[in-house]
Amino acid sequence: MKGPEVCDTYKPLQFFIIVFILTWIFWFSSNYIQAQNGKELFFLLGLISPCITAFLFIFSTKSKTLKRQFLNKLFNLRLIKVGTLIYLLLIPPLSLIISILISLLFSFSIDQFNLAQSFSFRIAGIPTLLILFLAACFEELGWRGYGMDSLSAQFNYFISTAIFSVLWAVWHLPLFFINHSYHYNILHLNPLFAINFIIGVIPFAFIINWLWKKNNYSIPVAILFHFIANLSQEAFMIEPVTKCIQTLVLIVFASIIIYKDRTMFFDRK
Repeated sequence: MKGPEVCDTYKPLQFFIIVFILTWIFWFSSNYIQAQNGKELFFLLGLISPCITAFLFIFSTKSKTLKRQFLNKLFNLRLIKVGTLIYLLLIPPLSLIISILISLLFSFSIDQFNLAQSFSFRIAGIPTLLILFLAACFEELGWRGYGMDSLSAQFNYFISTAIFSVLWAVWHLPLFFINHSYHYNILHLNPLFAINFIIGVIPFAFIINWLWKKNNYSIPVAILFHFIANLSQEAFMIEPVTKCIQTLVLIVFASIIIYKDRTMFFDRK
């Protein structure tokens, strides 16, 4: 599948501005709502903002090409290259395993390999596994449904991914100010752990974008990779320092991918 065909139809600046405004309003507002159900509702509304905004931009346009491309990326499973699925399945857990092994050299516990007894969060009684999957769906329908295409229609793949990775990292910032959220907890445990989370989004974006393009821009591939990455983070009893090591491991993975597939990233077409 070729990349974006309708450069004049995409509106990346407007898209990201609206996504940021909606998400940040909902997430910051959630801190001022007393009722727990209200807090969780506003959190979810912020989470689905990229998806809703993408739908608005895609289906309000007169471009049949844009709509056709989106539906094809979402529903055409023939876009998926089976040979790439090994990377999709292995990169998230493998990066964690390598990180834990490295952490052992610094006297961290081997108990990090133990499976977690419970998830680190729960929202409105919804099973956490379902929340992890829906979060991946809502984000990827927005980011890979419209956001990345809107950037790569104007820049080469490396520059568009670099821009997107920074925007994606910054998009998470309000989460660090939502009381008792995972991000809030790591910020107050040590600000360096919060900085690590932000930095870690960047190599992750390069890896997921590489897989996405390798699979002809298939959105289900991006959703599945994002879900597996989220699930891997919840599966093991990982020390925060080990997650910092994982960021370095992901940077190495992303660097290898960019070097090996530099034609994809640096060719304009």
